[in-house]
Amino acid sequence: MKEISVPSAGILDGAGLPALTVRLALVYAAAEFLISSPTWFSIGDNPIKPILGKLVLEVVFVLLAILFAYLLSRIRRQPYSVQLLACLLLSLFSSLGMSLLDYYLYSLIMLPAATPFDLREYGYAVCYRMSIFFGWSFLFVALLNLIDVRDRDLKLLATREEALAAQMRALHYQINPHFLFNTLNSITGLVEEGASQRAERMIMSLSAFLRSTLQLDPLRELRLVD
Repeated sequence: MKEISVPSAGILDGAGLPALTVRLALVYAAAEFLISSPTWFSIGDNPIKPILGKLVLEVVFVLLAILFAYLLSRIRRQPYSVQLLACLLLSLFSSLGMSLLDYYLYSLIMLPAATPFDLREYGYAVCYRMSIFFGWSFLFVALLNLIDVRDRDLKLLATREEALAAQMRALHYQINPHFLFNTLNSITGLVEEGASQRAERMIMSLSAFLRSTLQLDPLRELRLVD
């Protein structure tokens, strides 16, 4: 019986998805870093401080993004409405905390000058961070769905190949007895006619044919002779 390998659960349950998640989170954070860095670099006299503060935020974002990925992968079988609600809630609570951290780091950079807490600026920061987190969540959910679709296609393809293999084996087993029966009748006829040499050659040919048939894969493609 021909064995066909089927990915059991794709890369969702193996080591592939965590590694892919980390790489994707790093790329996403790097893109966000490049987009929002000009604002940070424009504040303060020491350019090192804004870089350090931004890097702290990006590290926190990567850690939260990995946590998002884990939580979303746990509910990937749920309806899309549930996944969307989870994305919104995770993005909201993470944005509230990240925006506070953003304000705290900004205050450190501006020392010794005092930095009053501006509720409007905080609201802008929350909205910005929420769009970043929601974009990441939506991207990861889309990735999970793409992987699930790919796994279903592979399993369907393997099922079709297995069905084809079963049909070929059934046809193979149906043809062989008829061929063997007719060949043995021919050999019997040759023996009755006294053509022992022809009968011997036919027996040797039949033996060689059966040996090659047992070694032949019924699904292997054979080239037709012109």
